[in-house]
Amino acid sequence: MIRNYRVEMDKTMGSLDPGETCDVCCGRIKDLKVSNVHLSTSYYNRKMAASKVDIPKCYFCDLDHPIDHMTRNKLVLTGEHLSDVQYLEGWNWDNSHPVHIDIESIENGSITQLRRAWERACHWNPLPVDTVLVPGLQDLRNLISQYASKHPSESLTDLITTEIMASIKMLHNTVRRHSELWKTDDTLAVAPIMHVPALYWHKDDGNLPFKEYRNYAEVIDKINLSIDAYNEEFGVSAAPSFIKRAGERGLKSGRRIYRWDAWKESEKNNMINLNDKQKIAVMKKLVTYFVKATPHSIKIIPDDEHSANHS
Repeated sequence: MIRNYRVEMDKTMGSLDPGETCDVCCGRIKDLKVSNVHLSTSYYNRKMAASKVDIPKCYFCDLDHPIDHMTRNKLVLTGEHLSDVQYLEGWNWDNSHPVHIDIESIENGSITQLRRAWERACHWNPLPVDTVLVPGLQDLRNLISQYASKHPSESLTDLITTEIMASIKMLHNTVRRHSELWKTDDTLAVAPIMHVPALYWHKDDGNLPFKEYRNYAEVIDKINLSIDAYNEEFGVSAAPSFIKRAGERGLKSGRRIYRWDAWKESEKNNMINLNDKQKIAVMKKLVTYFVKATPHSIKIIPDDEHSANHS
């Protein structure tokens, strides 16, 4: 897939080749043989520190600033939906002040893989962490492949929902253990599964893409209702539910249809990846979530800015 990056990608950002062992996931334990495209703010920060770069270039904020070791960390865990968003052409802050967000993204990563990425990035960090999980489609596709031919539609929906929620609860327990270890007030919000034309078809989208197309709208709706219930149970009422409709537009009476120009793919039955403009728009809305719905961090003013403000 063609990517329009505004920066030159290099190995300090993570693992760039899906055919090579992932340094972020495996570190020095090459026997793990995990291969994926994994971009990691935490890994980049460690590389910068090892190179004695005190004020590295931050590609999210698009400026040079120190790594924050004193306030709250804000982290997005994502599979394919927002992978590499901070490096894309067209990302900018316009005239607004940057809000720093860390990102752990694994292309086609399962929730279990993202949980392990969270552990590597955060477990030994004593700072509180506000996390948003943006689940990709890998768990759903794996479970469909595993169970679809063996179970009727109703039991398939319940089975897939149960397994995905079990993975989310394992991530919840990982975050909870971090809070207990470091006496921090971590937060975890789970975004819903995104509606994508390849798997989810609205009644108003027209004819199905092809005769054998299978619509998993019922399955995805059930999963998303369970995610909503999870967020409510743990007091995250402002969780970013907008993500499931990122490639849609509304009609009268609350009906929805897709915006066909919102996707990278040209064939409707293959559409699973938002185009770069839409990915950036989603990420900026997530920044708003962190600003308005998570505990505020203390702003750290660099020495030169502090001096200027008091001169």
